[in-house]
Amino acid sequence: MADPYDNYAENHLRRISTTRTRTSKQQAFLENYSDALPVDKSASILEIGPGLGETAELLVEKLGYSGYSAIDISKDIVALFSEKPEYRVSQVDDPIAYIESQRGQYRLILLLHVLEHVPRHLVVPLLKACHQALTPDGELVVEVPNVANPYVGSAFAFGDFTHETAFTSTSLREVFGSAGFDPVRVVPVRVPLVSISRRIQHFLQALFISIHRLIANIYMPSSVPLLSHFIAARGKKRNQK
Repeated sequence: MADPYDNYAENHLRRISTTRTRTSKQQAFLENYSDALPVDKSASILEIGPGLGETAELLVEKLGYSGYSAIDISKDIVALFSEKPEYRVSQVDDPIAYIESQRGQYRLILLLHVLEHVPRHLVVPLLKACHQALTPDGELVVEVPNVANPYVGSAFAFGDFTHETAFTSTSLREVFGSAGFDPVRVVPVRVPLVSISRRIQHFLQALFISIHRLIANIYMPSSVPLLSHFIAARGKKRNQK
């Protein structure tokens, strides 16, 4: 039986990736998660699902984080990094078992547009494994498409055949809590304001979302979810403030 991740890099990732989008992803990472990066450049950082290496390039080559490593279930993806041994990307057949074996090892774990690929029944076990793999002061950062976005939520959530689970801010907070994270922050992913076109994009997005928030308040005044196109959850170990 064919694996949907066979040739995933060519069939999907490269099709939607350009030099411009690579730069945009790195700018967005810094805009949203620079405060999560450890001060110690040798601190252990694990990325689950490194994609085409946008974050690896940013952290290892541009910012000098020597403790970065990544895992992926796809041999196709891992093969892309054969000439970048400094990224330390490994193929694993069972990510949950691997992460469970790394108890207390990581200051930061990243799942950027990965959790939506995980079957529903494995989402909480994966997050629990990440919780166990963090150092006492460690943090997990997860970014996913937001199916509650009224414009592109469905397109982002279901536009990739390998997506298994769709999230809203409410359900993302729920699975983090079930995995033992406390405190948990679920926030909109911000657009980096690095150009005039980006500023215009940000203004129009904010305007349209404000209108839809007013409409949503008519239907669910006490529980309107976040409506940004991407959302992020950030969690620390329970009782770690």
